[in-house]
Amino acid sequence: MKTPEHDLQVRCVTYFRYHYPHLRPLFFAVPNGGHRHKATAARLKAEGETTGVADLILLLPNRYYHSLNIEMKWRTRQSPAQKLYEMCCRAAGGRYVICRSLAEFQHELADYLSTVDPNTLSALAAIHRAVEAAKAEAAKKEYKKLINNGQLTMDN
Repeated sequence: MKTPEHDLQVRCVTYFRYHYPHLRPLFFAVPNGGHRHKATAARLKAEGETTGVADLILLLPNRYYHSLNIEMKWRTRQSPAQKLYEMCCRAAGGRYVICRSLAEFQHELADYLSTVDPNTLSALAAIHRAVEAAKAEAAKKEYKKLINNGQLTMDN
């Protein structure tokens, strides 16, 4: 079931993936909550699912924090488990924010990234470029293979 909070999170993730593709491997959602079958819920709990964990995590240190933990909220308040996670996250050196709009998300993200080591960002950008170049090369090889095997012609 879609909710305004779900829609907000989707908009924020889409924004992030478009503007920061080189950071995508370090940015992820934590699928806590929601309605699940009892067997699925038990399996996830056994695997380490923890109630209260922030919705989105950027596992990238900056000058002040080891990670950015983002709780998405739309006209709701934090649960007791979320408040506990916030306290523990901050005590352990993480940045924890609550975002209620795309604009807040953009502001918090820009503020956090402004103090990330530029060398780290450059290294991540270089990795991203190399991965994208490898994908492009593989696609070219596959295209040539299809043409050579007669499976694809210039008319297709």
